[in-house]
Amino acid sequence: MIAEYSAPQILDHRYVLIAELGSGGMGVVHRVLDRLTGDQVALKQVAARGSGDSEGEAADRLALAQEFRILASLRHPNVINVLDYGFADEGQPYFTMRLLQTPRSIIAYAVDEDAAARVRLLVQTLSALDYLHRRGVIHRDLKPTNVLVEPSGGVQVLDFGLSQFGANAGVPGGTLAYMAPELVEGDSPSVAADLYAVGIIAYELFAGSYPFDVSNFSRLVYAILEDQPDWTPLYAYDELSGTHRPLRKVIARLLNKDPAQRCSSAWEAVEELCLAVGLPIPHEEKAARESFLQAANFVGRDVEMSTLQGALQQVRQEQKPQLWLIGGESGIGKSRLLEELRTIALVDGWRVLRGQSSADLRLPYQVWRAPARSLIIGSQLDDLQAAVLRSLAPDIETLIDRAVMSAADLQGTAYVQRLASTLASLLRDAAPVLLILEDLHWAGDDLDLLRQVTASLSGSPILIVGSYRSDERPDLPAAFPSAQSLFLNRLPTPQIDALAESMLGAEGHSSALVDLLERETEGNILFIIEVIRALAEEAGELRRIPQERLPARVFAGGILEAVLRRLRRLPDWATALLNIAALAGRDLDLTLLRSLVTPVFDLEAWLTACANAAVLELADQRWRFSHDKLREALIAQLPDDQFRLLHAQIAEGIQQVYPNDDQYAEALFEHLLAANEPDRAIPHGQVAARAALASSRYGDTRRIVDAVKALTGDSLETVGFDLFAAEAALYQGDYARADALCQAVLSRLLSEEGANEGDARRARALLLRARLFTVKGDYQRAAPTFQDALDQARLAEDQRGIADALFGLGQIEERQAEGERAGAHYAQCLAIYRALNDAAGIADSLHGMGGVAYTSGDHESARRAYEESLAMRRKIGDRRAIASSLNNLGGVLDAQGKKDEAHARFAESLNLRREIGERRGIAMSLLNLGHLLEDQGDLESAFAHFSESYELFRGLGVKQGIAISLINLASTWRLRGAHVRARGLLDEGLALVREMGDSLMIAHCLNGLALAALALGETPAALAASDEEIDLRRELGDAHLLGMALWTRAEILLSAERQRDSNAALREALLLGLNGGFADLLLRALKSQVVRGEGGSLIAILRANRALADLETRRWIDALPDPPSPTEAVPDLVDAARRLVEKLDQADG
Repeated sequence: MIAEYSAPQILDHRYVLIAELGSGGMGVVHRVLDRLTGDQVALKQVAARGSGDSEGEAADRLALAQEFRILASLRHPNVINVLDYGFADEGQPYFTMRLLQTPRSIIAYAVDEDAAARVRLLVQTLSALDYLHRRGVIHRDLKPTNVLVEPSGGVQVLDFGLSQFGANAGVPGGTLAYMAPELVEGDSPSVAADLYAVGIIAYELFAGSYPFDVSNFSRLVYAILEDQPDWTPLYAYDELSGTHRPLRKVIARLLNKDPAQRCSSAWEAVEELCLAVGLPIPHEEKAARESFLQAANFVGRDVEMSTLQGALQQVRQEQKPQLWLIGGESGIGKSRLLEELRTIALVDGWRVLRGQSSADLRLPYQVWRAPARSLIIGSQLDDLQAAVLRSLAPDIETLIDRAVMSAADLQGTAYVQRLASTLASLLRDAAPVLLILEDLHWAGDDLDLLRQVTASLSGSPILIVGSYRSDERPDLPAAFPSAQSLFLNRLPTPQIDALAESMLGAEGHSSALVDLLERETEGNILFIIEVIRALAEEAGELRRIPQERLPARVFAGGILEAVLRRLRRLPDWATALLNIAALAGRDLDLTLLRSLVTPVFDLEAWLTACANAAVLELADQRWRFSHDKLREALIAQLPDDQFRLLHAQIAEGIQQVYPNDDQYAEALFEHLLAANEPDRAIPHGQVAARAALASSRYGDTRRIVDAVKALTGDSLETVGFDLFAAEAALYQGDYARADALCQAVLSRLLSEEGANEGDARRARALLLRARLFTVKGDYQRAAPTFQDALDQARLAEDQRGIADALFGLGQIEERQAEGERAGAHYAQCLAIYRALNDAAGIADSLHGMGGVAYTSGDHESARRAYEESLAMRRKIGDRRAIASSLNNLGGVLDAQGKKDEAHARFAESLNLRREIGERRGIAMSLLNLGHLLEDQGDLESAFAHFSESYELFRGLGVKQGIAISLINLASTWRLRGAHVRARGLLDEGLALVREMGDSLMIAHCLNGLALAALALGETPAALAASDEEIDLRRELGDAHLLGMALWTRAEILLSAERQRDSNAALREALLLGLNGGFADLLLRALKSQVVRGEGGSLIAILRANRALADLETRRWIDALPDPPSPTEAVPDLVDAARRLVEKLDQADG
């Protein structure tokens, strides 16, 4: 009776328990739903013992995991498939199996069968046992309910090999009625004991009842030890035996009380049973042979395994992520090494995730899709995370059982940064995590995402291990300078010997065989397996290889011939679909394949046939080619016309199964190109290139564009593709290529009659060029180019183009101190972005408006704009933009005197930028934190921050950043009294910003030079710098900075003994401070008066200092319903400033 669960329970984040199928001393079996695949499977929770000894329990867990791994590697038609295994909450071990549909026990199934059919059931059972025994697995609990028969007549043996880890560990396990006499007496389980259980089942099959009385426990034990069954019911079958031993004699041998007198092996019992009823003796199952070959002992990698185990321990101890790259030629054993690492990590409580790249399956960020799906079902996703991950898991709504919104579109690297930060966040939450990424030599733009994710994992115990073919991409480690590498060499002679012995038994330890394997394979594991497979086919069975005469050569045609030989063993009906699958990619899309065959085609039978031939395998419950060499061999032998036809069929299938799905556009494009249908391919190529660009896959964008251009050359029809490529090059920093492509597009469009005006393509090309000029700091060329783009976009009625051009103009005007025009353009583009519902555009426009307000001294408006922009960017999930908003908001708060709040925003910005690895942003945040430290008198820390920012900007070649860093370094030297050194840095910075035409930065440099010259007693130089600065400040319209410049001028004039002029400058600075509410400016002016000997304001200064400190530490001002300006909070300071203005007016009079 199946017990349905009233409330759903989820095991290990993945399996939803539906009903209990059975239970016993070894554990409980459930029917469960696999959330990742949508399939129902059987799951067994193993009742692991608890010894109280942590080391003992750890050893048991490792042994159990190794047993699970062995069970998962078993491939025999009569052995239930173990699909997955792991350790759930609190280390509860479990494994999953194929769920059998309406099975019956072997006894129930055989009721209406004849004798030959019953023997066939026993033969299948014994064949399974023979396979298990040869793999070192003793069943221990064989009974009719563990030998099930499907409606097709196929036997499935289950529940084997794990009882030593159950509640009765240390004592013989099993069901008493089927226990051999020696087990009842306390002996260890053995092959002979399993065969005794088969004898009991065989007796029941033919006699129709159990051989002993089971009504009394004591009598049953005595009967097992002493009594003989009643053989009378079996005499009826003697006539089947002919001249051979009667059937009852074969069963009697299996039930012999002395284990030494029973059959020596399950296979011997098969032979005797077949002879007893006149059936042919079956051949060795190919699936069993393949299992021996594919799951041989792990040999020859002790050093590499120890190294990776050490990495696991180090990552966990130090709580720091590591990236490892495992290289080696095809077939060298990388996947097996990673499988062993997975087992060890599972035992140690790690969450293990796996992903794999594909050479042909063109899905965005393919290697991340499987890990993302596993993270999704194991996490509590917020709405933004779910929206971002939809691109990797289109069925995310099914996985999390709720609606998921669409993520806001992001341009440039912001898309991949958002995706990376989301994945990194989930990985950190799931830690400790072992993330295995296979076949990275095919990864392409996935590697950019890997860099971003790795950079965002600081402080987390996460080990990422990637594998790659060194013969395909030997330079891959160079792309990850911080990664650690392992290289797998071919096996030496001793390990070849050990591998052969693990596949063939002790007889495999043969010098002649090892010599042959070394000569034919040179130690490549894949080749070794192929040679032994070929030898087994010639000998008939693996076990007979050592007895056969070995050939001098195995494959005259090399490994390709070996692989083709394996493929030729497939039945003809299986080959056609296999060819299609090979062209579609290494991982099988069963939904797609079903669409390409007739409804009567048995896909399950096809999968089984291909798996039995070791062409396909089930890995992580996903079907794939067992090795890519097999797929490559299939493709290589296809005639050209069939190659094109099959690609066309695949394209039709994709359009049928995934209609209008942009994620499959690239696959459609590739298949139609291969089918030699360029006219149909190009439209899909356009969709694919646009999608690749939108998801920051710039390498894929370029590859698609190049493929199209190879077909069409340069033409007006490919202008759109060139624009995709130009934008990708711009974001990749390949400015020369981006500019050349834009100019080529513009030239081509100019040659087209009537295309000069109102062409959205021309507007886009101009926009890209203008952005290019902006990035390079060439504002003089950027501004008119943005204007041209705006004009073209307006003529084309391209609203997005208009908004983008207006925003670009606003940026340039803001940097060139044209605040009023910049503000107007930002306001215009904001209105358009709002109409377009472009969240990123809205946030960017608000950010720009905040910058204009800040520069004009309207700090409150700047704060509001930055906070609105920040809130929107947090909603979008654009972490780079969030960091920028935090940084600028910190600057406004600093100017408002809210130092603690400013420090918090700067610090959050810096941490965020370090997480995403944004070096330019890191440098900017370091500058701002350095300013705060400098204001607090911590010159040493400030200097360290400024120095780091300088090195970052210099490495990036950012002129503006270099100049800002030089100005700030000069400031710390000046405050230390090293004025000559400060002036040298400022001269260098001024030359840079004059070259750029950046008025604001020029003014900053001039201020520093004026102060340095003043300190050195060079009054004329100080006045010249001050005069130019003040003129620029007046143009820029920043009242606060103008006031500071006037205060500097007042000090210089005073040193030149020009008291009247000094008073005038000081008076103007005070008025600006009073009108703008700039307490710091008033405080600085009043302090200068004290230094001059005007002591009447000293008390006001002391009180103001105390009041401003209160604002910073207690922050009570923020709690007021109508917060006053800093000057309103220190009335003594305001009064003193007003009195000083009056005094200066009187002196002037």
